[in-house]
Amino acid sequence: MIIRPSSISTFLDCARRWVAQHMAVEVREAGYRLNRLRSHVGAPIGTGVHGGAAVALGEKKGREMLPVGARASALDASVSAFATAIEELSGYSNGMNFDATASDLPMAEKQVVRMTKAYLDSVDQRPTLQPMIIEERAAIDIGDGFVLSGQVDSIVGIEEIGPASEIKDLKTTGARGLPNVAGQIGSYRMIHEGHGRAIERASIDLAKRVPMKKAQPDIRFLPVDLEEAENLARLSLVEIKRTVRAFRQTRSPKLIRANAASVFCSDRFCPAYGTGFCRTPLLDLEDRS
Repeated sequence: MIIRPSSISTFLDCARRWVAQHMAVEVREAGYRLNRLRSHVGAPIGTGVHGGAAVALGEKKGREMLPVGARASALDASVSAFATAIEELSGYSNGMNFDATASDLPMAEKQVVRMTKAYLDSVDQRPTLQPMIIEERAAIDIGDGFVLSGQVDSIVGIEEIGPASEIKDLKTTGARGLPNVAGQIGSYRMIHEGHGRAIERASIDLAKRVPMKKAQPDIRFLPVDLEEAENLARLSLVEIKRTVRAFRQTRSPKLIRANAASVFCSDRFCPAYGTGFCRTPLLDLEDRS
């Protein structure tokens, strides 16, 4: 079974939602119905910004600033990635949910462009930023039939530490803010150190989505405690394995942790909400009492 680092924050929030999302075929085969969710506009916006960022980082290699034409190429890539994401989502989602910062697709595209511009500004402001790896997928075997596989946004060199490297992960957030991503970052370190790379630092490049009437905030750089992040990742992976085995053995959600207090505990975000797999976590607690 493949575990994605980006899914660890979902697991930490609600293990039952994680199972419903990442083991959907097995959940349905066990006789449970899952809902088909609507997509949220924040996802394709994030995809668009990442598309532009990847092009910009590629152009930055070996240079102190972005070359002439790189900004236009990156902005074109961001709009293209956004459009592709919208098209792909239309094939398997149940429509699109918008919000106050992006009430329709044209406004969402404008968000992509201005957030990408903010990221490009941040790249030009960091002359020593030298990408080594950009959007590269790598994997390691973590035992018991599980593989940890992820695509890190970028790994950059750290001049003052010689061959050591820094994980830089771009996050785009809206009104709900940044989830607990430490486990994701710790997983990336596990993967790349498993391939012989010395990862000594990590940080989040945070691009915030705000209403169009407000100025686009600058990119914020948030350091990550790598030791704590890796410890969280290892503990989470042990618990994920246990949860997967428990469901496969019992074909029941009763032993899977559910979080009724999660902000994602609704029919907008969880395919199991209101179904026999998770009528609500509180009802299941009453059943066990």
